[in-house]
Amino acid sequence: MKRLILDIHDYLSSRKSLAAALVVALLALCVISALRMEYDEDISSFLPQNEQSRMYSEVYSRLGTQDMLTVFFEGESRDDVADAMYAFRDIWAETDTTGIVEDISLSGEDVGVGEVFGFVRSNWPYFLNEADYERMDSLLSEPGFIAGAMAGNRASQYSFSSKIESEYMRSDPLKLFSPVLLRLREMAPESGFSTEDGLIFTEDGLGVVFFRSPFGASESDRNAGLVEILDEVKAKVMDLYPEVSVFSTGGPEVAVENASRIKKDSILALLVAGILISLVLWFSYRRLSDILWILASIAAGAVMAIGIIAAFKSSISIIILGIGCMIIGIAVNYPLHYIDHLKYQPDRRKALSEQVNPLLVGNITTVGAFLSLMLMKADALKDFGFVGAMMLVGTILFVLFFLPVFVSGTTERRGTIKLDFDRNINLSRKWRCAVFCVFVAVSCVFFFMGRKVGFDTDMHNINYMTEDQRRGFAIMEGNSGSAGESIYVVASGNDAESALQACEAIGLDGARSIATFVPSMSAQKEKLRMWRVFWGRHGDVLEEMDKAAGKEGFAGTAFNPFRETVLRDWDVQPAGYFDVLLKSVGRSMYLDDGNDVKIVSYLDATDVEDCKDRLRAGLPEGAFCFSSSDLSYSFQEQLSGDFDRIGLICSLIVFVFLWLSFGSLGLTLISFLPLAVGWIWILGTMNLFGWQFNVVNVILASFIFGQGDDYTIFMTEGLMHEYATGKKILHSFKNAVALSALIMFIGIGALIVAKHPAMKSLAELTIAGMVIVVMMAYYLPPLLFRFFTGRKSGLPLTISNILATVYIFAVFLVAMLVLSVWTFFHFLRGDSEARKEKYRRVLQKTAQLALRFLPGCHYSVDNSVGEDFSRPAIYVCNHQSHFDVLALLALNPKLAMITNDWVWKSPFYGYLLHKADCLPSSDGLEANLERMRELIGKGYSIGIFPEGTRSETCDIQRFHRGAFLAARELQVDILPLYIHGFGYALRKKDFILRKADISLKVGKRIDWKQVGDNLMAFTRNMRHSFCEEYSTIRREKETASYNAEYVKYQYLYKGNEAMRECRQVLRTKIGEIDGMHEKKVVVKGSGYGAYALLLALTHPETEVIAYEADEDKFLTASRCVGVPSNLHHVNGEAPAEAEGKVIEL
Repeated sequence: MKRLILDIHDYLSSRKSLAAALVVALLALCVISALRMEYDEDISSFLPQNEQSRMYSEVYSRLGTQDMLTVFFEGESRDDVADAMYAFRDIWAETDTTGIVEDISLSGEDVGVGEVFGFVRSNWPYFLNEADYERMDSLLSEPGFIAGAMAGNRASQYSFSSKIESEYMRSDPLKLFSPVLLRLREMAPESGFSTEDGLIFTEDGLGVVFFRSPFGASESDRNAGLVEILDEVKAKVMDLYPEVSVFSTGGPEVAVENASRIKKDSILALLVAGILISLVLWFSYRRLSDILWILASIAAGAVMAIGIIAAFKSSISIIILGIGCMIIGIAVNYPLHYIDHLKYQPDRRKALSEQVNPLLVGNITTVGAFLSLMLMKADALKDFGFVGAMMLVGTILFVLFFLPVFVSGTTERRGTIKLDFDRNINLSRKWRCAVFCVFVAVSCVFFFMGRKVGFDTDMHNINYMTEDQRRGFAIMEGNSGSAGESIYVVASGNDAESALQACEAIGLDGARSIATFVPSMSAQKEKLRMWRVFWGRHGDVLEEMDKAAGKEGFAGTAFNPFRETVLRDWDVQPAGYFDVLLKSVGRSMYLDDGNDVKIVSYLDATDVEDCKDRLRAGLPEGAFCFSSSDLSYSFQEQLSGDFDRIGLICSLIVFVFLWLSFGSLGLTLISFLPLAVGWIWILGTMNLFGWQFNVVNVILASFIFGQGDDYTIFMTEGLMHEYATGKKILHSFKNAVALSALIMFIGIGALIVAKHPAMKSLAELTIAGMVIVVMMAYYLPPLLFRFFTGRKSGLPLTISNILATVYIFAVFLVAMLVLSVWTFFHFLRGDSEARKEKYRRVLQKTAQLALRFLPGCHYSVDNSVGEDFSRPAIYVCNHQSHFDVLALLALNPKLAMITNDWVWKSPFYGYLLHKADCLPSSDGLEANLERMRELIGKGYSIGIFPEGTRSETCDIQRFHRGAFLAARELQVDILPLYIHGFGYALRKKDFILRKADISLKVGKRIDWKQVGDNLMAFTRNMRHSFCEEYSTIRREKETASYNAEYVKYQYLYKGNEAMRECRQVLRTKIGEIDGMHEKKVVVKGSGYGAYALLLALTHPETEVIAYEADEDKFLTASRCVGVPSNLHHVNGEAPAEAEGKVIEL
């Protein structure tokens, strides 16, 4: 990919006019596509949906007061309030010239109310139930009831405040049907309020006016005109009645206010961000062209994003516009890193070459994180994921293909600000340990605190509402008239009749349901039967009523409506007959979408969950029930599930692409762990401040992984470059990261000025999150990189090394524990020679097993001399690692070792060595000599490392004379043993196990008489002999294949390109190097030096001169650990004619 990008750059650089034309054409197409985009202003689009929640939401959105506007009138005088309410109605009629609102619920004389009452009083038989008939029977059985009712009518007729009350008296003079009106009143949204003189009031005396938006609650664009009229009317009323305060609330108004607030906040945030970012860029670059190119890159990405998404969708949520400034904080990374790098590498092509890998990896991981949002169930979040991904794709395409063509590099030094704030911080080792301990402690605390962070699914908390709107909602909730939470029981059918029958089959007692006033045809038959039976029993009521009415002075026709109702022959009617009720009081209970019909019944309950459980157990197929808490729980459950899924997917995407990019699990962890630990800190911080996730700030998951991995990738790249070349450029990478972070803080921090709760919560949480991510990017990558590369041996660690070391150490601890316990009980019954011999054989078998199963190591013994180890001898062996003792113990069970003090006193295996008759070297040769003589007499051999300590380089060190003196004094042979590879498997000062072929060669016995009187000369001769034999072994063992592992370690953590070259050499050049036998080899274009290093290690007798013109490659090659003395690196071109064999790579 890097080569392709550079080839395209070369092509466009020589054709700038073509490049400019391509940019203009591409952006023009995107602009044309973007012009057709529409913007959705409904914040509910951020809610996740599944089949159940969609079913609940569909019903809930059409219930109760979702589309209702409520106007409140507050004043000290009830008369002033009443006058203001009438004025509101009149002014509305004058202002609403287009007739948007047809029915304003002001008083009992309103047209809508009158029409409903007129229908009900004309159809009493359809609304009566058995309880009503029992009551009517009871009333009519009372002596004098009818006469008393007529007297009451005469007394009350002069106090009627409305025509409706007069009409009611004529249709029900005996008050037989009054429970029907009570049930009808309960169906109305103002059922929890009181009525006075036909006007509606709260318990606190506030006047209330209701009316519905014909556009529903979520059509904020169309509702804006309605709210504009409402505000105008309210202002006019308050001008007329200054002593009356008028305020309003309702779903449509809140939706309009949200849309307006989002637009204002977005514009303000973008202006603030634009100004501050421009200032930061100016002080950072001091060159206008650089700033303009950065802004142009972001603009190109934004235009391309909207253009691409417009090709797939016709609308997106406008909230994304506000959140868009957050994406700018990420997108600015790409042009910023490239242009900032031009300060250090003015050659545009070289700068591009050095920046391609981190830019591409950062972009791919971030785009992947944003695309994971498309797995969310909320449409707006899917849009955001897609828009964010496309904006980053558009920006990176512009930066990689067009920006290097047009921007100009310069070597001019400019007085720019430095933002790498830790440049002068140099803590001592003691303080670094203290900081690390605090860091670990805080991380542990935050880990447990973060598990308590939850999700807030209450839309009121992320909707913007004015104080008046919040007060209005509180008044509505306080006057709802219900004792507990409402349960919504939904019955459905293919048509109205089947839905009504399903509703009636549920049989809810005490529920408010439109089925009470719109009975099914089968229910109508039963109601009309009861009506006929009742009047069959009370046929004399009309005659008695006429007499009583006449006595009170009523005209004979005064109660004709009642008479007509009683005498009428009633028939069963279809559901359409009750349209007056269905379209008024039943509009939120009768839901007809053309495909099926749903009937919603309201049931108030105090023990909601228990009541729902009982209902669900008996509901017929197709019916369901829920409460508002089910919506929140469903949203929370889905949000939590989506969030967990996004977190997992983002983690996997980032981790996999980091691994593919770096080609090293260690480097992947260096870049990934800061994100994981940062997330723990973010959750802990949220718990500390009492923050919760909501449907908007859940975007933080993808944002953290997207932005955070950019920072850690650049920090890791800087660490690798510094480690490979020795150039101290990490501060320049930190400066770019700090500048990017500052711009990001401004871009997102600008949302802090927002008043909209959703946008402000996003800003608060994201700023806190990114502060933590920047801290982690600054602290953890250098810490982890030093851990992997800062070994005393000079060789870096790998994850496989660490796992192998942990494994072998765990096995060692368990083995030592088991063996120590067994040894204790073994010698508990005595210390005989037989027991000691058995113990020693167990030790021998243990050592043999340990060597055989060392992870990544292959152990072999060369006993070509045929030594049977039956005769005592002084075993003399070179010393490279802790495993050397195991190699000697594995040879002969009757072997006693001379050990150092720290080995002798080791808490792990000191006890075992004591029981094996090993001797401490600190006691001195004279003190140990008699004990050694005793052991020799019993047929034991003595093992001694004449070097006295392990060799760091695996070369043979100076020999001490003690072993040879002991051989002369004890008159036993000397048995030379040569170990190889142990020092590479486990180096001195480096307790890390590495892959290696380890071997032991048994030499020929040397007669003790050869020691002679000149002990010093014999010691020197023995070392010289060891060196020669060891060199022979090395020539045999250390082939190119053997050295390949060592060479590979030299290029770990030095960049993917260097590692790729090394792997290619190891894959293709092994045979060539093994077969080469030259005195001098010149390597032209040696690159990172892998070939030259492998050649020099494999053939130490060959002088290797490696030429490389590229400075960074030369530095990388020359800084390898343990460069052999026969290898010489030269920075420059090789001479045309060079002495020796020439290899051109």
